[in-house]
Amino acid sequence: MKIAVKISVWYFIVGVTYIAVSDLLLTWGYSDQSGDKLSLVGGSILKGWLFIAITAFFLYVILKTYIGRLDEQRRLLDAVVNNTRDLLWMIDSDKNLLLANTSVLRSLGERNQKDFIGRSALDLAIDDEERAFWEAKYDRALKGEEFRFLETVESKNRSPIYLECHLYPITDNDGVVQRVGCFAHDVSDIKTAQKEVELQYKKMKEITWIQSHEFRKPVANIQGLVEALDHERPNSKENSEILKHITLQTEELDKMMRQVIERVGAVDSKSSDNRNE
Repeated sequence: MKIAVKISVWYFIVGVTYIAVSDLLLTWGYSDQSGDKLSLVGGSILKGWLFIAITAFFLYVILKTYIGRLDEQRRLLDAVVNNTRDLLWMIDSDKNLLLANTSVLRSLGERNQKDFIGRSALDLAIDDEERAFWEAKYDRALKGEEFRFLETVESKNRSPIYLECHLYPITDNDGVVQRVGCFAHDVSDIKTAQKEVELQYKKMKEITWIQSHEFRKPVANIQGLVEALDHERPNSKENSEILKHITLQTEELDKMMRQVIERVGAVDSKSSDNRNE
């Protein structure tokens, strides 16, 4: 049962009870003075004033109790909304701002929420392209669609910030969309880690390709040269030439191995830099 209904019901009960009791008292008090109409009228007026005073006090107590609860809930809600790093804002059906938490104000360089509320959310776009982008997103939500998407913005130091945005429609009692709640969560760390994994995977594929293709040639050459050695005449001129070629192929193989080690080191260094950032 809604608060307004509860107050109305209790107000009616108290009023009917008071009127019934006061009428009985007036009837009993003036039963022997039925001709004294002036006193009867005065008693009725006094009854009316007492009824106003009693009901006014009754309403004051009720409203104070409920308003106190509402203020407490509002303080708790403000604490939750404004003590998060996520961006939270709300727009109406005309795309005007109804709510914005501290993170939104801070990101836009605003200090006073009163000057911020009531403005068109589209006016916050830095150019026509961004304005059209957000207008299309808001229109989708105002049509009743709840969805998520990834938005990339530039920070003050020019490094990209990745925001996972969530828009959901808010309907009235008739199911008509009147507002849109908007959330934006910074997922830059996740995207950075994802890119790091993708970079490592790409480098590892390159290393695997080198190992399976580039290494095969010098290894096959060395194997062929070893088989060509004349074991019966180890000091022959042909063996000397073969050993020179083996040395060259070995150096080539060593060079390739160094390149692989450098690539692995570059991947590890890049990963370490990203973690430090």
